[in-house]
Amino acid sequence: MIPLSMQIKSIVFSIFYGILISFLFNISYFLLFNKKKIIKLFCSIVFVIDVMFLYFYVLEHINYGYIHIYLLLFFFLGYIMLYAYFKNKFRKIRVKK
Repeated sequence: MIPLSMQIKSIVFSIFYGILISFLFNISYFLLFNKKKIIKLFCSIVFVIDVMFLYFYVLEHINYGYIHIYLLLFFFLGYIMLYAYFKNKFRKIRVKK
């Protein structure tokens, strides 16, 4: 059984990491406007692998590598929260032009 404090740290980290990844994904989306599909594919694969390894590395130090389904759900919750925020911001920017 994982102590409650360790679970709370894991949940908070998962939410903030989801927000960070959503932010980085939006930035990388703008950087990937290259005409060569091979470069786009390579950059996307490297980005996803790096993000995945960093997530598991930090979880290894927080809760000894236990990955529960609720951690992934909170990760996606953080990602969706920032995605919705950016979606509304970009919509407002496009309307102003």
